[in-house]
This record gives sequence, structure tokens and C-alpha cells, in this order.
Amino acid sequence: LALGHNYRAPEEALRILARLANKLGHASGRRMMVQTSMAGSDLISTLGQGDPMPYLEGLLIQRARDDLPPSSEMMAVEVRGVSGPEGIDRDLKGLEAEYLMGPAVRSSSIRWLLQGSLKPAKLGLRPLVQKWRDAGATVRLDVDPIDL
Repeated sequence: LALGHNYRAPEEALRILARLANKLGHASGRRMMVQTSMAGSDLISTLGQGDPMPYLEGLLIQRARDDLPPSSEMMAVEVRGVSGPEGIDRDLKGLEAEYLMGPAVRSSSIRWLLQGSLKPAKLGLRPLVQKWRDAGATVRLDVDPIDL
């Protein structure tokens, strides 16, 4: 769980394990045993201490250093139902994004990752998404952090 494929995997593992530990009844002495090959990891130490804030503050510092959310924005653009990424790739390169990575072509979809300050890119993406959908494509946007 902690070694998942996305940058949020460790905090998600902490959240799930903490919720599981919290479900233990008072009669159990509120103790949980975790079998892991990562006993010395910060994640397991944090779980044992019961105070996630120092760990999460460290994650925030690391993410700021790596330019990951929440210190910057990240957006995955996934398109299905098109034969090739050429036109879409050209459209995305015209957007204002600090980083554009892709396309990553799979059998059924094509994905790009935009990263940085994305407000101008989000505004420019609206008409592009409509254009691609009008052409018969299915478009999925995964934005992090989600703008509430």
C-alpha cells in the first residue's frame, strides 16, 4: 500500500491504516499489529506514534521541493476514442503549462500530464475538450489539487 504507483500512496496508506486502527474496540486495548518489511520507515513510525502531523509536514516540504501538489498543480488529460495523438498533442502544446509530459499511448487511451501553475491552461483547455468531444472522443481530466 505504501509503495503504490502515485505520489500520494504513503499518505493514503497512513490514512487507511489509521482508520483501521481507530476501528479497534476499547476491549482490545486499542492495539494493532502491522506486518511489514518496512518497519523502520517514517510511515510505520508515524503510525506507531499516533501523531501524523510531523510526517505530513515533512511530505509537504518534500512535495514543494519536487514541485508537486499542493505547492503546484497537476492535471492528467486522458483521451479515448481517437486514432492518433498528433492533433491533440499540438493543441496541448499550445496551452500555457510549465511542464507538459506525454503522450503516453495505451491500447485504448492517450494520456498527458500538465504540471505547474495551470490557471491559463485550464481556461484554454475548455474549448479544446469540447472540440475533442464533438469529434467523438471521450475526455477525462484528473486535476490535483481539486479546485473547490
